[in-house]
Amino acid sequence: MLSMILFVVRSLEYTMTDPKTCKFSFFSDGQAMIKSLAEMRQWPYYYPNATLAPDWDVLQAIKRCLEQLDSSTMLTQVKGHQDDDTNFADLPLQAQLNVKADAAAGAYQYHDKDHQRTTLVDGAGVLLHSPDGTTGSNHLRRIRSARKTIAITDHTQTKNEWTQELFTLVDWDLHGRSVRQHFKERQFVCKLVHQHLPLGKLCHQYPKGCPSCDCPDEDTLHFFQCPMKTITQNQNSRLS
Repeated sequence: MLSMILFVVRSLEYTMTDPKTCKFSFFSDGQAMIKSLAEMRQWPYYYPNATLAPDWDVLQAIKRCLEQLDSSTMLTQVKGHQDDDTNFADLPLQAQLNVKADAAAGAYQYHDKDHQRTTLVDGAGVLLHSPDGTTGSNHLRRIRSARKTIAITDHTQTKNEWTQELFTLVDWDLHGRSVRQHFKERQFVCKLVHQHLPLGKLCHQYPKGCPSCDCPDEDTLHFFQCPMKTITQNQNSRLS
């Protein structure tokens, strides 16, 4: 949305056309964005906490551009993904353009990896960059994470006797998404992936071997593959 409105504003400047003499209508499937812009246009100034909201730099830039156009300029919502149940050719023009815009955005997001760092837009004042890219939201969490990353990385490599090359082979983004997807079981999942379940020699309440069979050395793989029928009861009691 910002790129399109900014293109219109710059085109008017280049052609030395008075923006107040032109009427425009912009369409977007972002209902939350349209609502936020309507609220922002009522503010006498930007409150400090508001500047920490997700994508605030983009929203304030859109607001600045809209203020340069005629007051009758309309920003209207168009329902997204209408091609899911309707033939593309049968859709109205606004919906067709929205489908094409979604396809272009998806291609950029998932195939072009050179978009982790963004540029500073007019009016934003400042952007927060980290080794992972530009932070557009959750600033406090990102700052804390960046502060702890080096210490956690060193600890993980030392504990597991990993080299830096081996550490980088792990897809840590996928690891994080897996843990967040199973949020209720996050403690169990975290112990499982780090091989720290209370099994075998790590559990002082039981012998080193499996309490359900005669296996002399219980590990994570045996815990899930133990053939004894009582393993289910032991799993529930030992991991609860």
